Amino acid sequence: MSFLRRPGSIDRRLPANPVPVLGLAPRRNLLTKTMGHGAEVASPIQIGLPITFLVAIPIEAQCYAARLGFVNIFNFPVVITSAWIYSSDSYSICAEMTADESGGPWRPVPTGAAATGTRVTFDCGGSPYPPAGTQMVNSGGTRFSYTMPADPTNASNAPRPVTLQWSDLVPITSIPQAASPEGPHILFIYITIGSPNMVKHAANWFRMATDPQVTSRRQYYGAIAWDKSDDKTSNPIGTAFRRYPELPQFVLQYLTPSCGVQCVTAGDSLNASPSNDWFSTPVWRAAADLSTPALPIEVASVAFSGANSSIYHVSLQNNAAAIRPSVLFCQPLSRNDGLTTAHFQTLLARTLAQSHELHSRYGTRLILNSPGCAPDLDGHPPGIAAFTDMLARLRVIAADGTIPHIDGPSVLGWPDAPWNHISGVSDDGTHPSSAGAELLVAMTKQAMRSVIGI
Repeated sequence: MSFLRRPGSIDRRLPANPVPVLGLAPRRNLLTKTMGHGAEVASPIQIGLPITFLVAIPIEAQCYAARLGFVNIFNFPVVITSAWIYSSDSYSICAEMTADESGGPWRPVPTGAAATGTRVTFDCGGSPYPPAGTQMVNSGGTRFSYTMPADPTNASNAPRPVTLQWSDLVPITSIPQAASPEGPHILFIYITIGSPNMVKHAANWFRMATDPQVTSRRQYYGAIAWDKSDDKTSNPIGTAFRRYPELPQFVLQYLTPSCGVQCVTAGDSLNASPSNDWFSTPVWRAAADLSTPALPIEVASVAFSGANSSIYHVSLQNNAAAIRPSVLFCQPLSRNDGLTTAHFQTLLARTLAQSHELHSRYGTRLILNSPGCAPDLDGHPPGIAAFTDMLARLRVIAADGTIPHIDGPSVLGWPDAPWNHISGVSDDGTHPSSAGAELLVAMTKQAMRSVIGI
């Protein structure tokens, strides 16, 4: 048999347009969720130090160990004085935060048989991998505080790519909710900051309760818990939520026997959050809705407001080995890299190159995510032409059936001007609002289902 064919001949044993079989997104036992997006300088803490914060976090599946990740890219040290993780069978009275916005205290404490908690240790020294001689799950750690050093090369405290600095994995067994055994388990995370400066996420506080679509899987509560110059992480009795404009940025990673799906979002402010709650992206909402105890789906974010691909792509590269994405939701339409056709095409090329590497290493599946429009292109014909060209290309890619595309402009934009938002989906004229984000949930679920296989 000859391997030579006449020009234009077709080998009938092969499809004329072969489509690579990428497989379904891989499942993970170690799942990561970020508490807000980005990394920003918090205002100097004006009240007595140390100061204890609390975030009550739902996790979908049974947890047996967890660790916390922190970031510092700025020219000041950040002192993590102490951190504890508690299991709880209820949110206590956190729900009262939805009834009173006046700033009064609420007293949520972890409740249930496992409410004694586990102290977080840092024997691994912030590394994503434990050093030689350290158990993978450290039940006898001796280093209880951790100082993230200043970066003296960042005198202006400008945004930069981040690399997570991790605690040890410590044993913590979550327990079902007393009132809703089939609902998500709840972890109470207490973190005490001992330095006058800290790194915050872009949200002032978690305001999920303002969204009429909130369910038990679509909520967090976080606030200052103790401001009496004392570390309350080991004894939270008496702590209370108080309104406070900033929370420390951190990441929760937990170990579960339920093999789940790890989603990661990468992009600029359009991919980071809606403008009026600063957290609940369509990806996060869709994951919360589809997640079950048998198939937990968690979302980690390396999206940054105002960032270009030199920040969020590098942040993803820096943390991919620790997070191991199952599904990457990456933004191919970002004006922050430039507003020409060449800029958009280069950004798509970078997205595809990084996706290829992640798929080769971890089996990661790519979903192209265009979660918003670009209304500032009005009056900028080259930018409109570039946006229109790339949107058409993305739709061709999606039609091929291999790489899904969340086509936000098709829902949030005008048919004859997809770069402009229709009324009611943006409250600042640039970013989708919570209402706009909700309109993209169905489309996001469809894309998610296609690569997960559900």
